Amino acid sequence: MAHLTDTDLRRMARSGFGPLEADEGLALFDAAVAGDDPVVVAARLVPAVLGGGDPAADRSRPPVPGAAGTSGGGGVLFGRRLAAASPGERGELLLTEVRALAASVLGHPEGAAAIDGDDLLAELGLDSLAAVDLRNLLATSTGLTLPPTLLFDFPTPRTVAAELAERYAQEAVPPGVAGDPGATGDPGVLERPEAVGRPGGPGRTADNGVPGGPGRAGPPQAPVRAGDAPDTGGASDSLGALFRTACDRGRTWDGLALLTIAARLRPAFDSAGAPGAALDPVTLAPGGAGPRMICFPALSALSGPQEYARFGAGLRGLRPVSAVRHPGFGHGEALPATLDALVTAQAATVRAAAGDGPLVLLGRSAGGWVAQAVAERLEAEGSAPLAVVLVDTYPSGDDSGQALSAMTSDMLRRAAEFLPAAPDRLTAMAGYFELFTGWKPSRLVSPTLFVRARDPLPGAERAPVWGLPHTEVTVPGDHFTVLEEHARTTALAVHHWLTDPDRRTPDAVHRSQVSRDSPTGPVGTTGVTDRTA
Repeated sequence: MAHLTDTDLRRMARSGFGPLEADEGLALFDAAVAGDDPVVVAARLVPAVLGGGDPAADRSRPPVPGAAGTSGGGGVLFGRRLAAASPGERGELLLTEVRALAASVLGHPEGAAAIDGDDLLAELGLDSLAAVDLRNLLATSTGLTLPPTLLFDFPTPRTVAAELAERYAQEAVPPGVAGDPGATGDPGVLERPEAVGRPGGPGRTADNGVPGGPGRAGPPQAPVRAGDAPDTGGASDSLGALFRTACDRGRTWDGLALLTIAARLRPAFDSAGAPGAALDPVTLAPGGAGPRMICFPALSALSGPQEYARFGAGLRGLRPVSAVRHPGFGHGEALPATLDALVTAQAATVRAAAGDGPLVLLGRSAGGWVAQAVAERLEAEGSAPLAVVLVDTYPSGDDSGQALSAMTSDMLRRAAEFLPAAPDRLTAMAGYFELFTGWKPSRLVSPTLFVRARDPLPGAERAPVWGLPHTEVTVPGDHFTVLEEHARTTALAVHHWLTDPDRRTPDAVHRSQVSRDSPTGPVGTTGVTDRTA
């Protein structure tokens, strides 16, 4: 607790938890060991802050005075200011609002001045509870329908404001139009299925997913405001509930099959429409002398640029780091109809982000498949990346015989446990896995680093050996924690390999000194083994 600041303590207090002295913590630990209860939490609770014992009570707190969305008439006033603003002014208004509300949630009484537009909110202390708080406040302030993952998909105030501006342009009802002020009138484009069956069957027919195109149907969607209860009768909730039931019953293959069929009903873009479907990457580390690193998220419904926030922070000052967004996981986005369409879109994203400079591609888990496939495309075009880094990437499998791998089953169970509110992320996950069914990577000219997690997940075997020439380094942590509490160690292991001039020699044997506390001081040692197919 010694490292906690006054801001940290205020945030804890708002959550209903008070700090414990060392003697108090040890006494509670002794009491827990001596007691009969199998699961206990040693904590000082503040019942009044916890809403009188109702943890499900609305957790949104009034922002500090001066937050744009709460002065005067609250969200109504801010909504009027948005409606009256030009598109350029609207972006600045939203950025100021995001900064002010973030400062409120994070306990900064000075308001928006405490938060820079390019600050990583996770680094400032935005945990999962605070992210829900901030999302609820933004939903109330803007009147927009906002996903629970908003603050994870867009980790800086500037990227959040840009997303809000785009949603406002699509969803806001012009002043004077009757009806719900947050109705979208554009629930998306429906397309007829080309095939129904098991995962691994035929792909989707391309539709390019242009909003306002033929096939629009369905009623407008009302915004979900802070404190609203979910509509348990909606089709989207039913899809998620069925998926969770399948996973709870140990029938994860059936759950994946259900999502795969639903994914084939979604709008899709083909290779010709791929450049227009490419999404801007998220900057995680803005500067540094090393070549830019572009990270590809895993393909889980819970994945996104946020999984690299700590990793990017570990490379701050060493090299610029960006994370791409996979099209189809976000609100109103079309899915790639084919693997070629996906690779075309992500290659366009990479080229735009890197410009004429050298770049490194990195992917964790199934995100490594995308990084590898994009690297193959760039090599074919004569612009090979400087290197490719695969973080605990398992080989792609068929997974079509109703016998999923232990890793795939575990990933699906995690997605069901922390079920996203909207079905887009669930169906996108299934659609992406279908794209890679039967895919086999090809040998690259670029050197490849395979970062192996030291600790296997319970019930799952460690990642098999990557079947193509590569250098391997083992880092502390499991499949998930290598980018969480061990993210800095992982980042420095990758950085040291990239700065090693021998990395381009396939038969070289390296030994990397990895510091857990500074980029220069060798504290821990990570062994590196070269493997060739």
